[in-house]
Amino acid sequence: MIDNSENKYIIKGLSYLKKGKFDKSLINFELSLKIDPNNINVLNNIGNVYFELMGYDKALEFYIKSLEIDPKYFDALNNTGNVYFELKEYEKALEFYNKALEINPKDLIVLYCMGNVFLELKEYDKALKFYNKALKIDPNIIIVLNNTGNVFLELKEYNKALEFYNKALKIDPEYHDALNNTGNVYLELKDYDRALEFYNKALEIDSNNINVLNDIGNVYLGLKDYDRALEFFNKALKIDPEYLNALNNTGNVFLELKEYDKALEFFIKAQVIDQENSIILYNLGIVYYELKEYEKALEYYIKSLKIDSKNADILNNIGNTYYNLSEIELSLNYFNKSLKINPKNVIVLNNKGTVFLELKDYKKARKIFNKALSIDKYNADILNNLGNTYNPQESIKYYNKALKIDPNHIYALYNKGINYRILKNYKESLKIFDKILTIDHKYGPALCEKMRALRNLNRNREALQIEKKLSTADIKNICLEKHLEDKLENDLTILKPFGYDLKLISRQKGINGGKNRIDLLCENNENHNLIVIELKNVIANNTTFKQISNYIHAMEQIQDKSINGLVISRGCDTDFKKLIKKSEDINYLNLKDLGFE
Repeated sequence: MIDNSENKYIIKGLSYLKKGKFDKSLINFELSLKIDPNNINVLNNIGNVYFELMGYDKALEFYIKSLEIDPKYFDALNNTGNVYFELKEYEKALEFYNKALEINPKDLIVLYCMGNVFLELKEYDKALKFYNKALKIDPNIIIVLNNTGNVFLELKEYNKALEFYNKALKIDPEYHDALNNTGNVYLELKDYDRALEFYNKALEIDSNNINVLNDIGNVYLGLKDYDRALEFFNKALKIDPEYLNALNNTGNVFLELKEYDKALEFFIKAQVIDQENSIILYNLGIVYYELKEYEKALEYYIKSLKIDSKNADILNNIGNTYYNLSEIELSLNYFNKSLKINPKNVIVLNNKGTVFLELKDYKKARKIFNKALSIDKYNADILNNLGNTYNPQESIKYYNKALKIDPNHIYALYNKGINYRILKNYKESLKIFDKILTIDHKYGPALCEKMRALRNLNRNREALQIEKKLSTADIKNICLEKHLEDKLENDLTILKPFGYDLKLISRQKGINGGKNRIDLLCENNENHNLIVIELKNVIANNTTFKQISNYIHAMEQIQDKSINGLVISRGCDTDFKKLIKKSEDINYLNLKDLGFE
């Protein structure tokens, strides 16, 4: 029996709750509770106030108190599930939703909430099962229609997604979420005009909606209109400076622009807000990978993978990182894991084939590249790589196929030019390198090869002009390792002022069964010791030290001579300096000391 004063407080509490006046609502519910401490409705409503204030621990406390009095109190069971959903404790959320469904199996809200849990868990069949149950009871619930569309969007079944968003919009043409999500479908389909049409409709309804502003930014990011993309991401961040998606996407813009310091700045801001976000961790991995800081890249990729263990892209990128660290077996292991999830991913197949290409296992490489081509027969990258597995005459056929698809494919042109040089067709080789330089006049490797072709044609004056051009900083930075290899191969006296009187034994020597390659292997003319030279157009770090140490160890297994190492790089970090100081076998030279700015 509720007395009048208690009833008055409850009515006031509910009224204030509906108006969003949470402090006043709480005061009235607490006054009511003093009259009847065991009123489960009041306890539940106090929980609702804290839920709205995002005080989830306090909300739980009051929902649980009401359930201690009545374990079958439906509203509190559902609300407890909602708290656990917000806390991303999905198993606990399911436990309480299931208890609620035992009491009322046809409750639309709980069926919808169950679907939402499975959508978050990426268990799409189960999500659809619960949404369909809700729609059988009432086929016109627009939030369920919208979320059913979201499942199909995640499954990349875009026509089905559009079907459900359209159903929702037929019921309410101004239903904001369905307008925005329809835009998302067209964004995925790269139909940017249609995407903008729906985003703008959504923006007319709510001009300050940060999700829509962010999505419009993504359209311009897709169009590579980076200034416009930043404009919309900035608009979203002005409204909410901690809006995770806009921080992450601003980082993506700078990643595309290769402004890695700025990209890091925004990804780190995002990570501070959500340290367990797999996408942000993954993007941090990409930045460090591009900076050639492979150990750090690996650290972030693995953190990302712990959260999203079935993500084929993360597995692929871990494979690429291990490949760059010369950890070939680990690299293949991760490519295989990625292909288990998506056996038809041509990017991963191409990467796996490239490993076997480097190992000179051409038969395996061909098999993998051909499998990739059976999925995507117009992929110029794969045709180019397939060409690399054949002899010069045969390989040119594949480079030509790649160039039919993409006439400006620089790598296919470059490889074609190299193979014409090997076949001693220097005039044709020169034509191809000239074509590359019309596409990118600063492409260092093509300049190096043009110089070589000119020398082969005894056009030495022109070759000398190219060599001068190669000495300019902007060209040198593009092709420095190759150009420096060329210079040292032709003239090792460049190292004499630093105490190295050497003769070249081999260039790009394969070791560890072809898994790794030594840039330059030389012999000391004075004591006949061997010198392993590692060239880096980046700052040397502990990975560099580990790499050259492994090369020295590998050479010691097959040579009786003493082996030393020399790293030539664009500076070095503190860890590398410490390791060099302790080492008796490895020395270091800065590229600047050799005259390379």
